[in-house]
Order: sequence, then C-alpha cells, then structure tokens
Amino acid sequence: MSKPSVFLSDSHQDERWKDRLVQQLRILEKEGLLAVWHDRLIGGGGKWYEEIQAAIEGAEVALLLISADFLSSPFILDKEVPALLKRQEEKGLRVIPIILKECPWRQSTFSQIIRLAQAARLLGISRPTLYRWQALANWRPE
Repeated sequence: MSKPSVFLSDSHQDERWKDRLVQQLRILEKEGLLAVWHDRLIGGGGKWYEEIQAAIEGAEVALLLISADFLSSPFILDKEVPALLKRQEEKGLRVIPIILKECPWRQSTFSQIIRLAQAARLLGISRPTLYRWQALANWRPE
C-alpha cells in the first residue's frame, strides 16, 4: 500500500503557519504514513504550474490553509481550488480547510466545504496553536 499524498494549498504570506504544519506532518512522513507536498518543493527553473497540477492529481488529501491572503490570491482561487474541488467530486479527494486567521471565509465560494470539514471544527476560528497542529497531525478519517 502506498502512503497517502497530502497537498498543501497556502498563500506564501502564511509560510510561517505552513512551516509549523509541515513540522508536525513530517513526523508522520518519517514513519512512512504519508507524503507531504507543497509548492516550495519545486526546484528552481521547474515547470511550477505543471508540478502543481501533477501534485493535485496525485493527492489523496488536500489541506487548505485559509486566511485573507489565501482568499485574495487569484492563483489559488482561480487555479488551485477549482482543480482540488473537481478532483474531490470526481476522485474522492479529501479537502480539509484549516482556518489560520479570522477572515471572511463565510463569504467565499467554498464556504460550504469549510463548514462541513471536521478539521475546521477541530481547529476552530482561533489562531492555530502547537496543540491544535498536533491534534490535526493525529486526526484520522472515520
């Protein structure tokens, strides 16, 4: 059995939060339980758009790190999110939004997914803490 691939979608403005999450997920990655992918893994001179598309196609789980920066990113909203939602509908990709900071996510085009996601309930609207990152890292689908 291959390990699940986890795609991280975030604004580069939220890199500090992404790094904290990756640190927690790296423990599971070292145990061979999953593989984490984010766009900072793209090498210099890489075909970044094609690599992002390939990572989305290979993902079993997508973590959306939601903030005002995320919600105002044209690339994320016009390219990444539609591709993730299409893959969710067609292939069963698990899309898990994580609210990093208070922002107008309720008005976003995918607010229904956020409302229904167990991870969003787990982390709440408050700022993620180390405890909450650990809780997410330990979360398992039912």
